[in-house]
Amino acid sequence: MHRDNGMSASFNYLEKHYCATDSAQIAAQLLLERYSLNPRPRSSAVVYATDWNAWTASIANAVRAYSDPSVASPNAVAKLNDRVGHWNIFLSGLRYVHATRLMESGRSVYRIDDYHNGTVEVVARVLPGTPLQMGDVLWFQTVLSPLQGPVDLPPQ
Repeated sequence: MHRDNGMSASFNYLEKHYCATDSAQIAAQLLLERYSLNPRPRSSAVVYATDWNAWTASIANAVRAYSDPSVASPNAVAKLNDRVGHWNIFLSGLRYVHATRLMESGRSVYRIDDYHNGTVEVVARVLPGTPLQMGDVLWFQTVLSPLQGPVDLPPQ
């Protein structure tokens, strides 16, 4: 696929939250297609208009910057949560589409909104035995972002 950093296996979870396009409509359509494979989640998001390797390198560098400030980025920061053995990594400046399941006239429909210059949180395990290293990504969620508006797609 689109991997070539040294930590590619750590990012497997994020593949379902990524679309290699600059189009909000294409990212939104991919998001809806992925919904049909799941037991109807309430919400989900897909990052688009960014390079996969740059995105995953930003995540990895945020963790590295925790102990080596020379690799710090203004758009990514990591916080070590020793209590639960997780990294909380925040990335800003991203574009993503976010789908929310709603009930309309007795049936489920999805509203998909487009966000620019958004912030997301990635939660990853601390690599066992090496507490300042990142293990597998466990969770991805959107945080705060300026809404651009709804994404128009054909009827569901």
